[in-house]
Amino acid sequence: MSAHIRLIWFSLLWLFPVIGFSQGKTGVSGVVLDKEGHPIPNVHVHIKNNREGTITGKNGRFFLPSPSGDTVSIVFSSVGFKPVIRKIFIQPQETLKLSIILYSSVNPIKEVEIQTTRHEEGTMRKVNIKDLHTLPTPTGSVESLIKTLPGVSSQNELSSQYSVRGGNFDENLVYINDIEIYRPFLVRSGQQEGLSIINPDLVENVSFSAGGFAPRYGDRMSSVLDISYRTPVSFKGTVSASLLGATAHVEGISKDCKFTYLAGVRYKSNSYLLNTLETEGEYSPRFEDMQTLLTYKINEKVSLEGLGNISLNRYRFIPASRKTSFGTVQDAIALYVYYEGQEKDAFDTYLGAFTVNYYPFPKMRMKWIATAFSTLEVENYDIHGYYSLNALDKQLGSETFGDSIMNIGIGSFLNHARNRLRGNIYSLKYLGLYNPRHHYLQWGITVKAEQFIDRLREWTLRDSAGYSLPYDGKTVNLFHSTVASNQMNPWRLTGFIEDQRTWHIDSVVLQLQGGVRFNYWSFSRQLVASPRLLFTCRPTRRSVWAYHLAAGMYDQPPLYKEARHPDGSINPDIKAQRSWHIVAGTDYRFRAWNRPFLWTAEVYYKGMYNLIPYFLENVRIDYVGENIAQGSAYGLDLKINGEFVKGVDSWASLSFMHACEDVTGDSFTDHDGHIHFPGCYPRPTDQLINFGFSFQDYFPNNPSFRMHLALFYSTGLPVRPPNTDRYDLFFRMPAYQRVDLGFSKDFVKTKTGENETLSKHIRSMRIGLDIFNLFGNNNVSSYMWVNTVNNLSHETGWYAVPNYLTGRRVNIKFVIGF
Repeated sequence: MSAHIRLIWFSLLWLFPVIGFSQGKTGVSGVVLDKEGHPIPNVHVHIKNNREGTITGKNGRFFLPSPSGDTVSIVFSSVGFKPVIRKIFIQPQETLKLSIILYSSVNPIKEVEIQTTRHEEGTMRKVNIKDLHTLPTPTGSVESLIKTLPGVSSQNELSSQYSVRGGNFDENLVYINDIEIYRPFLVRSGQQEGLSIINPDLVENVSFSAGGFAPRYGDRMSSVLDISYRTPVSFKGTVSASLLGATAHVEGISKDCKFTYLAGVRYKSNSYLLNTLETEGEYSPRFEDMQTLLTYKINEKVSLEGLGNISLNRYRFIPASRKTSFGTVQDAIALYVYYEGQEKDAFDTYLGAFTVNYYPFPKMRMKWIATAFSTLEVENYDIHGYYSLNALDKQLGSETFGDSIMNIGIGSFLNHARNRLRGNIYSLKYLGLYNPRHHYLQWGITVKAEQFIDRLREWTLRDSAGYSLPYDGKTVNLFHSTVASNQMNPWRLTGFIEDQRTWHIDSVVLQLQGGVRFNYWSFSRQLVASPRLLFTCRPTRRSVWAYHLAAGMYDQPPLYKEARHPDGSINPDIKAQRSWHIVAGTDYRFRAWNRPFLWTAEVYYKGMYNLIPYFLENVRIDYVGENIAQGSAYGLDLKINGEFVKGVDSWASLSFMHACEDVTGDSFTDHDGHIHFPGCYPRPTDQLINFGFSFQDYFPNNPSFRMHLALFYSTGLPVRPPNTDRYDLFFRMPAYQRVDLGFSKDFVKTKTGENETLSKHIRSMRIGLDIFNLFGNNNVSSYMWVNTVNNLSHETGWYAVPNYLTGRRVNIKFVIGF
């Protein structure tokens, strides 16, 4: 390990030039805010009659070199805002500090047009998080909002994970302030998962791409979620509490505007929701999270940033009993289970990142990021269950209708696990940006050292009518057993370069973005290159169409889980999964009922090869550890977004998709001795239809009373029986159907600071009431497979018993802002 680290440091020495922290040069610096005090990025700042200048960063700050000893006019302009001109006089060797406020354009049509122009950049979409805190969701996470977007699917309201266009959870990239985020590896169900690392209280901007994204986002095959945390411009904070937990955050800035702090803590316990599950018992989940972002501006050219996160997740479960009825009216069955034992899990993750930002001159930026991520995951359980499978009386009008009338099978099972995984990932990243006229050039290089120490001790014993399964008449066999110990210490080197060229032709803006990304992983000794290209055509007139076309390669080298066989061993010959994307899309901005709307559509095709097949159970992904498949995914994503009710945003998304894969050389022999080659079969995340709807409304005479409706519908996922090598054997889950409804009342101080309900130290307050799973749908997360020996030949019968998700619950929430 030490040799790898020395190599990393040696490789990166040339990236760290000696930076002289000299005195500030003559010029103008400051911050640009909107009327509500929020920083405005990408504002063009220049001297009048000279278009060469600079732009504000994500925190709204800027520095503009200016001549001394003369009066000049500084122009601040941004699309969608009224320009501001400020006359100033600068003394020699002086840096004048300004605070500028921009107001929105008077014409509302222009405002809407520019908003879509600024936020929609080809396949990368800006996500409006303004109403995130009013979205009725059990998790309260940013991912809950992502799940309503086209091409995105999730069938588990307890989990923040999602699949995109036929990919699995591990194929999604997540960044916070250019820092790649990793999730726990051993989580097998939404009940265990805990808090997402993204703290909604700290978020300022969210961008998402479902495919065809730029080279700077790398090494995953499906999607990218890019999060930017807020840079505070004043002191404020929030405190919230509900039946599911509590949160608090505080932010502020020093008097000299050089130091800012942003910190949040969260606590969550979803036992209130878990008590609606069919398995009765003592649920004791406890999830805690602490996170902070600190920034310090040394001078106009150099600033420092530190991000830290500690997440402590504990899950303890003592099951007691379970009763589940399933089947059809003609074949109704009930499963009764009585349990002994318990489960105790711990998932602790730690993240630390230190960033140096350097602006050598206005049109160039450089960034160095050092990151350390660590996870310690422990999974312990011994659960003994005694079950009885009974047929139910199906005769309508019978006095025993719905009661058990015949026993189909009895048995027991014992599930045991002592699993432990420690993972450490250290990285050093260099990013550069140069913005000359009509170009936007970016480049970067990252080196990572990885360490995984994994111990698997997991087995299952099943007994039916006194027979150990699988039965051979001679020995007592375990139904499933995995015993392994692994250690991996690879390193990887990645990099990219991309450029965006812009042309203004009459009333049309044309952009061509292209680049390449490379990845070398020492474990497989494989080097892959991923060229990517994006073309956009965006007319600047209002109420017009815009178009984009993207194509490129997307390689995904294994991290750790993908290289592990089902028996726990590591495949030394594992290679990167590869995919190529073609995405064509269009945007149409229009007005209906005298209100703005945006309609978007994307059609895509993904060709995939070197795939590693996997089995999906709840949120657990078990890979086969071999590159033995190829596949494809294609579909259509549609979305309409706008003011269905004046003044508030709502949207509806509809997706059609088919994803399949073919295992090379797979076959089976039937009872007659004939060999069959099944060909393509659905991927575990294949869904024909996915629909999401987010709707807001308010009382006409009192908009502070709001209603928020979230509706989800997805066709069923394919399910395969356990312990089989047949990929073509599957059936479909029932469709996922869920409606969540929320009501809220806001108390906000007026511009004069008046509100009789609020004290002088409180700037806002919200009271909310959410109804989760409004119609009480029994959605299926996975299946419990029950075996019975029911004939003289001791042949096993299989029954797939559904594991249902949470039922209807009412949640009350309070949020106070100060």
